[in-house]
Amino acid sequence: MTDRSPSAPSAAARPWSIRHRTALRLALAAAVLFALGGIVWRAVNSEAARGLLRRELASALAARIPGARIDGAVHVDPALHVIAAGVVVPGEPGAPPVVSIDRLVARPCFSALLRGRAAAASFRLEGVRIDAGPRGSALVGLVRRMRSARPESAERSNGARPAPLPDIRFAGLTLSGTLSRRPGSSIITLGPLDGRLRLSRPGERTDALAQVRFSQGGAGEARIRREGGRTSASLHLHGVAPGAIPSAIQGRLPVAMQGGTLSFDLDADRLEALDRGEARVSIGGSALVVRAGRLSEGPVGPLTGRASGRLRWDLSGAAVSFEDGRVELGEGGRTGADVRASFHGRPEARFSVDARASADWEALAKALPAALAPPPEAPALRGVLLARLSVSGPLRQRSRWTVEGDLDPSGLSPTVTAGAPGAERLDRPFTFHAPLASGGTRDVVIGPANTAFVPLNALPAYVVRAVTTSEDAGFYAHHGFDLSEVQDALARSGSHGRLRGASTISQQLAKNLFLSPERTLARKAREALATIALEAALPKRRLLEIYLNLAEWGPGVRGIGEAARHWFGKDARALTPKEACFLATVIPNPVKYERYRRRGALTDAWEERVRGLLLKLHATGAIDDEQLYLAWDAPLRFAGAPGPDEPLAPPAPP
Repeated sequence: MTDRSPSAPSAAARPWSIRHRTALRLALAAAVLFALGGIVWRAVNSEAARGLLRRELASALAARIPGARIDGAVHVDPALHVIAAGVVVPGEPGAPPVVSIDRLVARPCFSALLRGRAAAASFRLEGVRIDAGPRGSALVGLVRRMRSARPESAERSNGARPAPLPDIRFAGLTLSGTLSRRPGSSIITLGPLDGRLRLSRPGERTDALAQVRFSQGGAGEARIRREGGRTSASLHLHGVAPGAIPSAIQGRLPVAMQGGTLSFDLDADRLEALDRGEARVSIGGSALVVRAGRLSEGPVGPLTGRASGRLRWDLSGAAVSFEDGRVELGEGGRTGADVRASFHGRPEARFSVDARASADWEALAKALPAALAPPPEAPALRGVLLARLSVSGPLRQRSRWTVEGDLDPSGLSPTVTAGAPGAERLDRPFTFHAPLASGGTRDVVIGPANTAFVPLNALPAYVVRAVTTSEDAGFYAHHGFDLSEVQDALARSGSHGRLRGASTISQQLAKNLFLSPERTLARKAREALATIALEAALPKRRLLEIYLNLAEWGPGVRGIGEAARHWFGKDARALTPKEACFLATVIPNPVKYERYRRRGALTDAWEERVRGLLLKLHATGAIDDEQLYLAWDAPLRFAGAPGPDEPLAPPAPP
């Protein structure tokens, strides 16, 4: 039997007793603190103490924020947090309050209390409403009043260390204001937001950090630093859902966002004023889904991209510029454009945009959603497309705009895979499914199997020249787009008229082959991409041959072969110069001009248009003097029209 001395407790007994003694001490300390806290809590929640506390808190707030008041009750909870209801910061006389707070919770700074000073370690604000006023003027005025009434200014002058600034947390904060000082301007409301605000003043510097979370999704962070009269700022928003964008701002946007997330980054090294400065900005979207009537008949997306550059603004001078800009689609930067833009509102609202694009075709097709991507039936391409476009002029006078640019598709080549539609199909006979006005389609073979098909080299040269001169004079010189024609169409359109007459033969062919007749921006974008694909995949002569044999020349009349039979009862190879010129003028609206065939003759105005085209053919050498002389007064007799001695039928109604 082992002898154990009471003076030598076992190893197991020693830690057990130590643990008990430590626990007992902690329990006693907690009990004392709880008792003292209870005593303090009961003491400060007496009616007299609450009144005194309310006056002291209101005085402290007014010292930091001129005019601030507490309209509700003040009490202390068991954790010694001071809680005030109905905190209001008034604005200018007659204006609504700048800040209204439903509930303010202040956590005391115990280290300051031990030194005999009443101070808050942090604030929690619940149900905060901020009315920033027109262009933030009310909020700016409040900041100026606070700056001029800093309570630590006396301490600074006496060399004393300024009191630390409390950490501020907020929940349910809404910020409202207007972008204009005009009465009746739309109010923009942002929120509700949850987050925190931290202020610090190391030395002569003031730092502010605000972090927010949007209830609809996303987060943001803003930093402001002021030192020696110089202010720098940064703002970063990420993962922001469309629902977090104020409705007043969404109403001003050209599209409604229905899905995806947005990001925004702004870094300003030096801000002269809120209405004047310079900053590096970046705006991005991930998996965005948007909708707009003019854009497309349905939603468009998902779309991912980013735009970044240096933004300069002077709101007092109504001037904004975007420099060193870069716009990219998709991931990896393989498709993008370098962009510069500017706007000046005085003395006349003018703008300029200059873009230089470099696009990897396969990356571009992958980055675009189906509503904007090249039609799957169009020739598939690979390689890099280069383009440049500049547009400038008075904002509200489209007829005075200047349009310049060029397209370089030399880096593109067709990619033909077995069984795939595209260049391989169009380079040989194929069937075109022509839509009918009554509904459904009609199959038109573009090839020798169709008795109405006419090879390009079988047509008289003046027939081909009449069509190109009337529809696309620069057909052989451009790469699918004729900006000089766009410039002329803008000049003819006036300020608000529709843009007419700028489509090239390649664009018309792309629309007829691959696209529906809907009039939306998405369709125009797809038409542009399909046009580039056609120009890169097929020679000009083949493009023109397809166009001449599938263009519409009347109700259900497709191709030059059917047109010659329908209008003149003859083979297209036997068309006269005047007949060719007439058919060329019919292309813009073949169904409408069917009335002339029913009537049996042209109007005087239409006769002049045909003669004008004859003169152009003569000037370019497509017809000689004798052909012009014979065609000038030659009558046009339409198939099925009344005989020479029969009266003409009245014109068909439009």
